[in-house]
Amino acid sequence: MSEPKFDASAMLLDAATRHGISLSTLVAETALWAHPQAHHHLIASTGHAAVFPNCRRARASQGEHRGQRIGKLLLDDNTYANNAIKRALGIARADLRGFETCHIWPLTCYNEQYHTAIANLVLIPRALAALTDHDSGVSAALQFRAYELFNWHPTESPNPACPDNYPTTWLAPLPFVSRLDTSRPTRSRHSFDVTVAGITSRNLPKRTAMLTIVRGLVAAGTTPESVHSVLPWRGSRLFRSAPGKLARAEFVKTLTSDAPNRRKTFDPSRFFCDDTQLIYTNGRTYSFSNQWGDDTEQAMDVLLKAFPSHAVSCRLRPIEPS
Repeated sequence: MSEPKFDASAMLLDAATRHGISLSTLVAETALWAHPQAHHHLIASTGHAAVFPNCRRARASQGEHRGQRIGKLLLDDNTYANNAIKRALGIARADLRGFETCHIWPLTCYNEQYHTAIANLVLIPRALAALTDHDSGVSAALQFRAYELFNWHPTESPNPACPDNYPTTWLAPLPFVSRLDTSRPTRSRHSFDVTVAGITSRNLPKRTAMLTIVRGLVAAGTTPESVHSVLPWRGSRLFRSAPGKLARAEFVKTLTSDAPNRRKTFDPSRFFCDDTQLIYTNGRTYSFSNQWGDDTEQAMDVLLKAFPSHAVSCRLRPIEPS
């Protein structure tokens, strides 16, 4: 297969090299780490490194889905991993904005021993988070930093070596949280009413509300690229697209098979990919991210203010008593 004319990863690395910018240093100076004692305390008290030891990410390419159970095993997207690192950091969710939970070692999200292991998780600004997937220098630096802090690595992986040009300006780990909550995360009971062209969809969970808003904006003439432009903190993971009008199976096959050539992974479980959820415009098929957390309401507000002429509105419903 021929080389792509434009390779984003290669272009970014070339530009960073020419201008003397260290991508690893950018990550080092902005990544948030749990305190090593949180990891060691968890092992001492539970016997394992995972906050939720019977949980891993679903393999969507094999027909698995979030929320599915296989015996005692619960399949996740990134929700449990996100909860694990934020609990270990001991920071209120309202005090974190624009970060994404990243796994240090590749593919370990599919292993229940490592998916929610504190020593395998770090919060990275969303605009930089994609670097952990396909920049080998950043990956090597994160792995060695995790090993420095926690003296831990997956048993299947060798001890990481200190890479060349290893950053020396890492942020210090946050203070130790002595009582780590290992209860199952509960879902926010906030929901939204979204109105598009005079039709209101009521009581939508936040991720479905975001999809409804974006589909309404695109139907009214806004391009996915314009949507992306007003949500820059979401980085490169807001949309995935392919040419033509494709149904789910063909869309997923196209994006999955093409990912190695673009050095960009595609996990269908992290995007709205059902036939009724895909977005068709300008001769392309788009899938929209379903990964929405603490910044959801901010993103909604930004979108609706950026495109006020479109007949799309959203209202936060009051929390109903349980």
